[in-house]
Amino acid sequence: MRALVLACLCLVLSGCQTDSSTPQAPVTQGDAAAAAAQPWPRLKAIIIADLTAPENRPVDLEAEEDKAVRGALTAPGRFHSALSKDPGACAVEVKTFYGLLVNGELTAKADQGKAKLVMEAEAHCPTQGRSDGEVETYRTTLFREAPFSNVDGDPTTDGVAALRALLIPLSDQVAATLYGQVTVRHAEDADVLKALSTEQPAGVLMEAAAEAGERKLLGALESLISLTGHDDDVVVLRAGAALGLLGVAEDRVITALAAMTEGPDHERHLIAVHAMGDIGGARAARYLDTLAVGHPRPALREAARQAAKRAKRAKARATKTDTGDRSGHDAPPGTGAERP
Repeated sequence: MRALVLACLCLVLSGCQTDSSTPQAPVTQGDAAAAAAQPWPRLKAIIIADLTAPENRPVDLEAEEDKAVRGALTAPGRFHSALSKDPGACAVEVKTFYGLLVNGELTAKADQGKAKLVMEAEAHCPTQGRSDGEVETYRTTLFREAPFSNVDGDPTTDGVAALRALLIPLSDQVAATLYGQVTVRHAEDADVLKALSTEQPAGVLMEAAAEAGERKLLGALESLISLTGHDDDVVVLRAGAALGLLGVAEDRVITALAAMTEGPDHERHLIAVHAMGDIGGARAARYLDTLAVGHPRPALREAARQAAKRAKRAKARATKTDTGDRSGHDAPPGTGAERP
């Protein structure tokens, strides 16, 4: 099945036809120009493959998955429909897996347990819809799960009903994530800042946060601080990492990152610790020293120790840059005296 899906995508992106008896007309310059004038991003193909093993299927959801995913991808404000010969349009592949879990084990039938639905999605898009641009691939893997129980024999509360209830919200989450990745990757700085400061789907926010950090957009500082409290885990992680890349050693930044080290999420802790190490400064170093001796996880204590060393080196570099070198002369520009 995987090989078949990839072959289909290859045919779609290369403009080939699966039916050799009806060859597709070659794309002309006029076609390319007309396509480029259309809204972006455009979508010419959606390939959905249900890879759930037959023996683990409590129900066949293929038709319902197809409808839900297609509807989410082409909903208003998402991808625009395009002709199959559009050289600047995207192709999307979605692989689904689902089942019922009892004590962590898959089963096709159960009276109670957890229903789980997983979607792995890829969007293959020419850069900003340019037919002569490089094809970029965007990926996301998302899942949802929900408890169920039909010990009273109520079909509205059984595992199949629980699985069906996950289809629409997960399809929408996948579509929003792919759309956010595609639209934000090459957006203007002003559009990235606007996306971060307005109400957007999590898929847009997580990519905008990453772009803001990589581009060193200091204007995003306030938004990134706010996003460290977002209810989507990936948005929080991207915002924390972006703050580390910006390197602004303000108290409010360290406070936001310190808040990320609370609770049970180990990944949040690591992102915050590394970000504080990159930022440096006296307060970051003090907090990291505290974590290095007081955090219950040995791996986190070690990460905090290493990050504290970086924070102190960053502080020393900043002090030397501000006061000049040890001989009493100011460090001239271009001699290696750099701010973190």
